[in-house]
Amino acid sequence: FVDKVYAWRDGDKDLLIQARFKRDHGNRKIWEWVDIRPTEKHIQTLDSIIWSDEAILRFHGSQYRRDVTISQSDKTALGEVLAAFEALKHSDVD
Repeated sequence: FVDKVYAWRDGDKDLLIQARFKRDHGNRKIWEWVDIRPTEKHIQTLDSIIWSDEAILRFHGSQYRRDVTISQSDKTALGEVLAAFEALKHSDVD
């Protein structure tokens, strides 16, 4: 089960998330997620993923780890999410 996520971007490595992940399962599959309010460091790391030549997220657990390469389409989608997040931060909506 995941407890940390590391981000590699063009040779640089940072701890992106260390938190207690929630879990659920069904149909012989397990999924995990965490809800956090991103810090400026999170946003900077995500932005560096978007602009990197190569980016990998490592999902680290007590027994296993899994590396996921971030595709160009993932980077584009991440950029759209960050743009929406920034727009919401500057709106009057809470």
